[in-house]
Amino acid sequence: MFLKIVLSVISVFLISSPAFCVKSGGVEYHDYLFDYSHFDPEPLKSEADSWLAGAVNETNDEVKNALLHQAMKNYYILLKINPGDVDVLNKRALIYDVQDKNLLAKSFFSRSLNIEKDNPETNYLVGDYFFKRRDFKRALRYFSAAYENGYSGFDINYKLAVVYEKLGDLCNAKHFYQEAYSFDESKTELLDKIQSIPEENEEYHGTIRS
Repeated sequence: MFLKIVLSVISVFLISSPAFCVKSGGVEYHDYLFDYSHFDPEPLKSEADSWLAGAVNETNDEVKNALLHQAMKNYYILLKINPGDVDVLNKRALIYDVQDKNLLAKSFFSRSLNIEKDNPETNYLVGDYFFKRRDFKRALRYFSAAYENGYSGFDINYKLAVVYEKLGDLCNAKHFYQEAYSFDESKTELLDKIQSIPEENEEYHGTIRS
């Protein structure tokens, strides 16, 4: 019953929006019908971010796809209002990432980097894109750029540690595990990891997985 209610609410939003029509099971936008400058971007973005956050945590595929579709519609309009909005470009890329549409995800990330190549948030997200796909050399490149430009916190330090360990750089791996632990001391399992990595020139008895 809850699922039917959620899908019904989303359907009402989709059908009532003047920004698209349904054609052959897809969505076709009619730019010539609208002057996008009349839209207020703030509520559109707030709603889209809410839909996207809900989709990321949703386990039901049907609900997830409906939420992503609604978020995508709003982000589409926002990019018509401001084509250079890096945050919105990143959100479009994240949707394609979740949908495993790799070419589209990389295309939108590239647009963001072309606008602001040193943006720490963009570089972190691109690094995470490659991290999830176990492309650790590329992940390191973008995580490092994010870190050097001020991105901080547990996640980036932990992922940098993992990347360095995967690539066999144990000195940097240990350093970033220590940094990650300093951000969240509840992660006590990191203490064992830190202790298992030797000081320079000592033998390492752990396992580096490819």
